[in-house]
Amino acid sequence: MLTNEIRQRIGDGLEGAEVAVEGEGCALSLTVVSASFAGLSAVKRQQLVYSFLAEFIADGSLHAVTLRLFTPEEKDAQAAASAPQGSVSGGA
Repeated sequence: MLTNEIRQRIGDGLEGAEVAVEGEGCALSLTVVSASFAGLSAVKRQQLVYSFLAEFIADGSLHAVTLRLFTPEEKDAQAAASAPQGSVSGGA
């Protein structure tokens, strides 16, 4: 299955990466969390991930891909920012 191949390819290329693949067929959304992205611009991150996907794009098995690329620190910060804030309620 294409999603497993993509996870494997990115995982092999970016040691320790967390790879989530959503969608089906030739249109997928990828979320990749890797320390390898530290210090890289958004474009460089995309180019790096696309280098692992080039074969799938070239043979037409992957036509459209949406990328969300984070360092572990960015993922943690995003999770913290979107987490519901605890409310304090007074009790009698």
